[in-house]
Amino acid sequence: MLILFFQFIFVIFILLGAGVIINKLLFSRDFKLNPEGTPGHVLISRFTDLLVLGIIFVSFIVSVLSIYYPINGYFFIGFSSVFLIIGGLNLILNLKYFLHIFKHFISLPVAMLFGSLMFFGCGFCNFYDSGAYHMQTIKWIKEYGIVPGLANLYGNLGFNSSWHLFLAFFDHGILDEMSFRLGGVLVVFLYLVIALEGYLHIRLNGVNKTQLIKIFGLLIVPYLFKSHIVSQSTDFCVSFMIFLSSVRLLELFDSQATIHYRYTLIVILSVFYAVNVKLSSIPLYLFIPFILIIMRFSKILLAKYIVIFFLMNIPIYTRFYITTGYILYPQSYIDIFNPDWKVPRQDCEDMYKGIRHFAFEPSFRNVKVEENIFARYQIWHQEWFTPNGPEWNKNPDKNVLYFTILVFVYGIVILLRFSKYRKEELICYMLLYVGALFVFIMAPEIRFLSSWILSLAAVAIADVMLIALRSGCLGQKKLFIALFLLFIHGFVYLHKNAGLVSVIKNRTIITKLTSIEKSPMPRYVEKKVNGNTFYQVVAEKYDARAYYGPLPITIKIHPSIKYRGFSIKDGFKIISEDSTSNGRTSHGVQTLSDK
Repeated sequence: MLILFFQFIFVIFILLGAGVIINKLLFSRDFKLNPEGTPGHVLISRFTDLLVLGIIFVSFIVSVLSIYYPINGYFFIGFSSVFLIIGGLNLILNLKYFLHIFKHFISLPVAMLFGSLMFFGCGFCNFYDSGAYHMQTIKWIKEYGIVPGLANLYGNLGFNSSWHLFLAFFDHGILDEMSFRLGGVLVVFLYLVIALEGYLHIRLNGVNKTQLIKIFGLLIVPYLFKSHIVSQSTDFCVSFMIFLSSVRLLELFDSQATIHYRYTLIVILSVFYAVNVKLSSIPLYLFIPFILIIMRFSKILLAKYIVIFFLMNIPIYTRFYITTGYILYPQSYIDIFNPDWKVPRQDCEDMYKGIRHFAFEPSFRNVKVEENIFARYQIWHQEWFTPNGPEWNKNPDKNVLYFTILVFVYGIVILLRFSKYRKEELICYMLLYVGALFVFIMAPEIRFLSSWILSLAAVAIADVMLIALRSGCLGQKKLFIALFLLFIHGFVYLHKNAGLVSVIKNRTIITKLTSIEKSPMPRYVEKKVNGNTFYQVVAEKYDARAYYGPLPITIKIHPSIKYRGFSIKDGFKIISEDSTSNGRTSHGVQTLSDK
């Protein structure tokens, strides 16, 4: 636990250093860290935004250089040294600022949650997708950077999420083959920091809906993303980017002209990054024209954002092309290239259909989901929220359903109280509802929904609280008591059924001072296919995970797969035209897909 704590602090300083660099590159002067006369919530707001900029910058560097080089230990040492030097210099030059930040982090609730994060971080990763292919994706990036036709080995390895590129950078040293301990913990930490920002703002300036939203975002996390905390989940990262984009967009309408640029920059970069983390978050792009219309940018500033868009996206599209043969995978609509490593079109289409089918009916009992829309959602409810679903979901978590109902009811309230909201506020909420509706129609898998529902639920609860305050039913003192009680309930829920006492014994400083258990090694067998060596996982289909197994390992080997050259570095291709499906449908419940 102590080792993980110091490693986490190390990561924070790297991200601050990277954030300072990208800040200088984008000429954003109002990120200057100066505590003199600056309110605490403003300082923490800048701290949050620098961390987010750091995440985006590290991901960008890895996305570019991994096309040419493996992201190995030397790469990590070189770049992290530069970032640490810059972060360290900023610590020295802005010592008062960091002491001011630290003062807020030693308060009881914040210390409780931070300690809880370190506790969780030492636990085992039970998140299926991380064991199935997240860890393998990161291992391929570390050892080879990029491999042509990698998706032919295992379809999900072609998703190319920026979040996994980011985690691959840190999957070295103490966190070697253990970046699943960093991913979710870092996202919760960001929710914690932004909630602290909201709390300090309320304490100084009184209750404000946007600041309440920041606090409720954190309070909702345990109920929707508990299983994601120790994982490399892309859904959790996207949920925060949606949340951050929403609150910064709302703050744009109340902010002074001097910080318009910073908030706008954060919203736009967060939107670009979220879509690169998870293609299904593409409705976030609707935020962009809204900002451009409201802010009335100059042509120079608009040109800068267009350049940023292409800089962030070209490396990702290049990775899609090299690993799958398509520009957007598993979409086959843009099918303009024909390299020898290209994933067969039928496999690509089966992958996409399988993802949608799984979202409605994860047990795959029917050949196709009912065409009747009411029957389809009846199946969806039965599969995800009753014990009649798949074997691995016999004790379903209904929190997503409850929050979805809350959000639906709140939508009706907005329609009834339409005149009570500002126009800009309504448009922001509408954009969030469009995103949630898009997911609900296309693929209502509960993790996909949770990413949007969290922000909407935070908005709904904050609005109810504000109405109670204005009506006199709830005073500010009672509000803080209610928030603290909700925090305690969430904290207890987070540790519910965790075997808390016995597990804490095994994770204390004394017994876990120098070692943290790595992920297990999968059981596998060596197989020869078309004269090439592969490794296949040996496990029940609901527990088929490759973890950090030896390359090239897969859950199911395509019968027509072959090396393109003499080694796996040359990539993989399918030699038969009449190929069997390499997507989800041929594997049963192969993975809880991230796209």
